[in-house]
Amino acid sequence: MYAENKHFWEIKQHYYGDAGTFDIQTNPEWLAIRRGKFTASEAADLLSSSRSKDEVLGKTAKAACRRVLTDRFTTFERPADKDAWALKDSVARGLQLEPRARELYEQQTGFKVRECGFVEHSSGWFGFSPDGIIEDQNMGIEIKCPEPDNAQRLVDEVGDPDHLKQIAFAMWCDGLDCYDYVVYSPELCQGLGLDDQVFIFSFSRDELQEYIDEIDKRAPILLEYINNSVLNLKKIGKKRQFIHKRS
Repeated sequence: MYAENKHFWEIKQHYYGDAGTFDIQTNPEWLAIRRGKFTASEAADLLSSSRSKDEVLGKTAKAACRRVLTDRFTTFERPADKDAWALKDSVARGLQLEPRARELYEQQTGFKVRECGFVEHSSGWFGFSPDGIIEDQNMGIEIKCPEPDNAQRLVDEVGDPDHLKQIAFAMWCDGLDCYDYVVYSPELCQGLGLDDQVFIFSFSRDELQEYIDEIDKRAPILLEYINNSVLNLKKIGKKRQFIHKRS
């Protein structure tokens, strides 16, 4: 159904120009580009299934469709489109610590990481922002910089399906062969008497192929749901009548 994915470095150049010129997640251009698209952070929601035999999409998948429909077809601006990203403690912490995490990753692996902007799937409806790519290895990295308690949880639950679905979503969009899941908590390292370091977990495309296939099958269903919702809303609107139910 979908054409070959756009190359991430072309998307980066087209959308953002040179790397490192601004903080992507607080930049209005970045927010505008991701608006009206399904993103990797909601991958688990997109794959939720209905308990009803007559429906495929679960409640969280439908909610994601409604958000995308609103963002794509209306001018409504939700708080997250403006200042909420900057107000989130987790986002602020990530913006502060990610450069150090990226530096430590390069030191520990010997790989040179290239920063990247928003990667858009060729359909134009899906996308995500990688925390870095290693071009000569055809791989990407996903960096998490949580507080110590959450860092422990991420390490303990590194095989959690919700996390793996997010990485699979990224692979589905950009076509890379491998992703390193990187966890960085300087307080945890210091408290345990460890050198300042990142915890690295590697996942190959073969390991996540089941989730990638699942996303590929789910994508047209999500788009069909949005299309049907648009048609239904227009149909009801043209009738200019109230829908009344007897109590």
